[in-house]
Amino acid sequence: FGKMAFAAKWGRKFDSDAKRWRFRSALMWVGANGLEITTFVAQGQFPVGFIFIVAISVTLKQISILTSSATRGTFYKQFAGNNENLGDITAKGDAQVAVADLIGMVIGIELARLAGSNALAVWSCYVVLSSIDFWLILKSLDMIVFRFLNL
Repeated sequence: FGKMAFAAKWGRKFDSDAKRWRFRSALMWVGANGLEITTFVAQGQFPVGFIFIVAISVTLKQISILTSSATRGTFYKQFAGNNENLGDITAKGDAQVAVADLIGMVIGIELARLAGSNALAVWSCYVVLSSIDFWLILKSLDMIVFRFLNL
């Protein structure tokens, strides 16, 4: 329901300010991942809080995915320009996302194996990887130049 409410309220603004919404999407994703790690701690100590934290985390992730995918078309349209095939750009972009997700999953599995249940190691991995992810998203948003004004 949170995803639908968010889309109903903010969906019309995604195209007009795609960079800002992609940035917000990254913030929501990082926040949701932090909440997921918090559930590891809350699970045994706060059973009622556990359900609440999981619900907020899942909602944030769904909103982040919605926002990211809704703005992706605007970015792909910029890459395609006037003479390119938007379908080809979209297919290549989605293939890159799939490869990045697979590499990230392999790295994540290995880091989880190394960190085990050590909370400090888990939080350290989260902070380092989230910082790198966020920095790379900011760099990618800097590289994209739109051919229109945000009014």
